[in-house]
Amino acid sequence: MIATLFCEGITREGVLRERPHAKEKTVARTFSIDTAVEPLSLLARVKRVAGENGASLVGEERSGRFSHEMVKGQYRMEGRTVIVTITEKHWLIPWPIVESRLRALIQ
Repeated sequence: MIATLFCEGITREGVLRERPHAKEKTVARTFSIDTAVEPLSLLARVKRVAGENGASLVGEERSGRFSHEMVKGQYRMEGRTVIVTITEKHWLIPWPIVESRLRALIQ
C-alpha cells in the first residue's frame, strides 16, 4: 500500500462500526506516521506503487483517498506527519500487515 521513508513515530486509533450486510464488524483504524520525505516526492511514490498494484488514488499532496479491492481509506498531511485512515479492509488481511505496509511505503 504506502514504501520506505524515515519514520519517527506511529500511533494508532481504532473505531468500530457495524456493517448491516456483513456478519463481522468493520474496524476503521488511523495511523499517524512521521516522515522526512517532501510531500510531492511521497505522493509521486505512492501513486506509482498504487498503479503497480491495481489501486486507485485520488488527491494531491495534502489529502486524498485510495481504493483497492482489499482496502480503502483516506490520507492527509499535517506538517511532516502522514495520517492514513483505513475505512474498509478485507477480513483476511491482518492489521499488523496493513501497518507494516504503510510504514514501508511512507518511511
